[in-house]
Amino acid sequence: MRLEYQMMEEMGGIGEDLNDSIMRTAFGLKGLGMPLQGMKDNFMRLTPHTIQRFQAENINPNKIYVCAAGVDDHQEFVKLVESKLSFLPSTGFAGKTREPTEYRGGESRNENGSEEVTLALAFRSGSWRDTDVYAFQVLNTLMGSSASFSTGGPGKGMHSRATKHLLNRLSFVDSANALCTCFSDSGLFGLILSGPSNSVNHIDWGGIGLLIEIIVR
Repeated sequence: MRLEYQMMEEMGGIGEDLNDSIMRTAFGLKGLGMPLQGMKDNFMRLTPHTIQRFQAENINPNKIYVCAAGVDDHQEFVKLVESKLSFLPSTGFAGKTREPTEYRGGESRNENGSEEVTLALAFRSGSWRDTDVYAFQVLNTLMGSSASFSTGGPGKGMHSRATKHLLNRLSFVDSANALCTCFSDSGLFGLILSGPSNSVNHIDWGGIGLLIEIIVR
């Protein structure tokens, strides 16, 4: 999976837009690929009916869990919860069957003419149930982040691959960070790189070279 993202200067960074683009490119508009804050195009389609239906489907006794710690009298606590939540109607909406998210990969570009570019190179890893999840976490630590070399005291992170093999060797790489996410269905592992947009091809091959190096060794 390859994602090229030119940063908007007025935003001052990439933030959630980049994360949503990465997930959408990897998994499509389904499950893990759906945006966290919804789609802008859907905003004008909201009606009182759709909001009430969402509330009825998701805020009802069948989908509410109440947890507490340090309760002396459990029965008293149960009665208190019932008195506070008894107004919620028990709807007849059946729970939706969750379908597993499948990795599909691809390439996506978001261009806006900025002189800075952020590039994500990632591939499917394992879910948090996968036995390989430990290996990916170790690789994530080895690759590290070029932005954390001083976090936690002098010298921390200076020997990460992101710093030694990318930031220190390649003048066109401004930052490099490992990408490692694990979910119940799948996961992603790779790199997020940034630098001048006129060096995007060099940045791309620099990240690919590090990934190949880690695989070979």
